[in-house]
Amino acid sequence: MGVRSMTGFGAAEDDLDGCRVRAQVRSVNHRGLDVRVQSPRALAHMEPSILSRVKAALARGRVEISIELNATQRRLGSSIDHAAFASVASELSMLAHDNGLAPRSLSDVLSMGQLFEIGATSPAESLDPAAILAIVDEAIASFVQSRVTEGAT
Repeated sequence: MGVRSMTGFGAAEDDLDGCRVRAQVRSVNHRGLDVRVQSPRALAHMEPSILSRVKAALARGRVEISIELNATQRRLGSSIDHAAFASVASELSMLAHDNGLAPRSLSDVLSMGQLFEIGATSPAESLDPAAILAIVDEAIASFVQSRVTEGAT
C-alpha cells in the first residue's frame, strides 16, 4: 500500500559504463494514480517496467518520473555492413578483371564511405536495463521516504 499524501520529490543517480544516469520522481496530490515517464527515446522499451514499479510503491498522485542520461566519456563506435563490403569488393575485382585493370585494394573498398558508420554512440546503447531500474527503484524509495519524513514533522 502506498503513502497517503502523494506530494513530494525523490531522486537517485549513478555512473554506469561512462554514463551518468539520473532518475527523479515528483508528485502532486491526485485522486487516482496518474504516472508519466519522461526518458530518452532509447529507454522507451523500459517504460512498462518503470510503470509497474511506481504502481507497486504508490497508491495515488500525479507522478512524473524523469530519467536523464549524460555521457561522462566520449564513446565511439563503428559498424561495418559486412555483406555490402563483400559485395562491393567482389564487384570491384570482377570489374578490374573484365577491364584488364589492376586488382583493387582494401583501400579502394574502404573509400566507399556508405558501407561504414563511424561516430559517437548513444549512451543508452550499452547500459544494463537492470542497473537503470535499480536507480529508478532508489528514486522511488527516496520519494516514499521523503513523504514519511515530512508526515512525521
